[in-house]
Amino acid sequence: MRSFLRHNGLNSLPKANLAYTLQEWHRAYKAEEGRKLLSYLDGPFHKLYVYKAVESGLGAQKILDIKYRHIKEDLEAGLEEVAVRFEPSEYSKKSAGFTFLGKRSVGLVRELIAKGRAYESALPKLVNRLESIEKELQDLKRAKKAAE
Repeated sequence: MRSFLRHNGLNSLPKANLAYTLQEWHRAYKAEEGRKLLSYLDGPFHKLYVYKAVESGLGAQKILDIKYRHIKEDLEAGLEEVAVRFEPSEYSKKSAGFTFLGKRSVGLVRELIAKGRAYESALPKLVNRLESIEKELQDLKRAKKAAE
């Protein structure tokens, strides 16, 4: 609109002074607050999420994007701290490209794998889920027959 008016003889319009101003700022958790938060969490997966956030510094969605294949190399080598190796397509131009999971995260991942609650690849998880869905369908069919 401004350029249209300028081309038609009205040159005294002010220029916009656009600058980003941060609206909300949240300080990081202190160590004591982090421990208190962990004490409220019951499940190991919830604790693992918090440990990954604290140790890696990644954002919420990036933490959820971490798969076994990203940490497999160092985890199977038995290292205490493992590098998270995302595929090149997952890096943004501004990222440094390296992030690590510390001893607490790695210990919890190993513990979950040992208990069979975490899978070393996506395929067994998918197969187990399909088997449970199939079992649920069979149960529903039996219940339907019993109701008739």
